[in-house]
Amino acid sequence: MALRLPQYTPIAIHIGALDARFLQLQGGATGWRVRSSACYPAQGGARHAHIAEQAAGELKSRRWRGKDAVVGLGSDSVEVTLVPIDHDQAERQEQKLEQTALAAVEDPEGVAYRWLPFNSTPGMNREELLLLTTGASELRRTTAAVESMGLRPVSMEMSSFGLSRALLAMRDQDPAPWGFLHIGFDRTAFGILHQGEVRFLKPMQLDGRTLLGALQREAESLERRKQAPAEGPTHDLFAGAAFGDLAGERLAPKPILASEVELKQDSLSDLHRVDIEHAVELLGAVQREADKLAEEVRACIRHFHSRNKGAELDGISLSGFGATLPEVEAALHQALDAPVTPACPFSELGIHAPAEVLNEEHLWAPALGLAMRGFE
Repeated sequence: MALRLPQYTPIAIHIGALDARFLQLQGGATGWRVRSSACYPAQGGARHAHIAEQAAGELKSRRWRGKDAVVGLGSDSVEVTLVPIDHDQAERQEQKLEQTALAAVEDPEGVAYRWLPFNSTPGMNREELLLLTTGASELRRTTAAVESMGLRPVSMEMSSFGLSRALLAMRDQDPAPWGFLHIGFDRTAFGILHQGEVRFLKPMQLDGRTLLGALQREAESLERRKQAPAEGPTHDLFAGAAFGDLAGERLAPKPILASEVELKQDSLSDLHRVDIEHAVELLGAVQREADKLAEEVRACIRHFHSRNKGAELDGISLSGFGATLPEVEAALHQALDAPVTPACPFSELGIHAPAEVLNEEHLWAPALGLAMRGFE
C-alpha cells in the first residue's frame, strides 16, 4: 500500500444500515497503524443525527487529527443500475441517465447521480454505463451530520468503492480478477476487481436480514416441536441471547427488524453451544439461503466471463454483516470451487490495529478503503 504524506489520513466515516464506523490511520517509521477507531450503533432514517450526537464529543479529543472527512454511503442508500447506451444515440445519453436515476430513487428533494463507463464490447455499437443514484435528502442529512461534528466532508462515495480500494491494495501485484461479496444487513453487493478497477458491480437479492430470518424461523420451529407443556418448561436454545425467550414467546415467522439486529448478532457465538442435533437443523436453514446466494454469484461470474474472455476469477473476499454467518463461506466455496475467505486487509497489509478492529476486519474493510482515498 503506497501511502504518502501527510502523516495522518482523513477521518473515514462508513455509514451502514446498523452502525457508523470511524477510522483514521497514522504513518511512521514502522509503517501504518490505526490511530483512532470508533463504532456507533445507529439505524433508520434518523441515524445521521444520532451518529453525530454520539461522535461529536469524542472527535474533539486528541486522538483524532484534522478536519477532513471521507464518507462512505452504505449500499442500502445507493441504487446501482446498468444502463446500455447505443453509440449512435450518444447525444441522448444524459437524458437517459437522468430518467433512469429518477425512476431508481423516489425522493421529494430530488436525486443525485454519477456514472462510470463499465463494459464496452469490441465490434458492437453499444456500451454499458454503471449508474449510481442516491436521494438528495440522504446527501443533505449526511452532509449536515458530518458538518455538525466540526468536520469537512471532502468526498462522498458508495461504500463498495471504499471496500474495493482496500482489496486492490492487498492484490496490487496480482493481475488475476478477484471478487468481493459485501453482505450487508439490508443490501448485498457483488463486485469483481480487474486490472486495477471495479469491472463488475451488482446488487444481490439475498441479504443479511434474510439469513438471520432463516435462523430465527428455524429456531422458533424447533421450539414448537419440542417437549409438551406437561413435561415442564422448554429449554431455550439461545438462553439469554439474541433470539429472546423463545420458550415464552410464540412469534409468527416474520422478517427481522433492523432495530432487533444488535441483540441478534450476539446469538451467533451461541451456535457452538447448542446440542448437535439442533445445530445441524439451524445451520441447514442458513445453508439453504446461502445456496441461493451462491447461485446468484455464479450467474454474475458467468456474465463477467462472457464480457472478459480468458479472465478467470482467482477468489472472493467476504465482507459486511453476513460475512461470518455460519454456512455462508462453505456454501459459496462449494458452489464456486474457488477460494472464499473473509476480507482481512489490516492483517494482509501489515497495518497495526487494536483487537476490536482485527476481530472484525470484514466490517472495517470499507472504512479502511475510505481512509486510503486521501492518498490516491
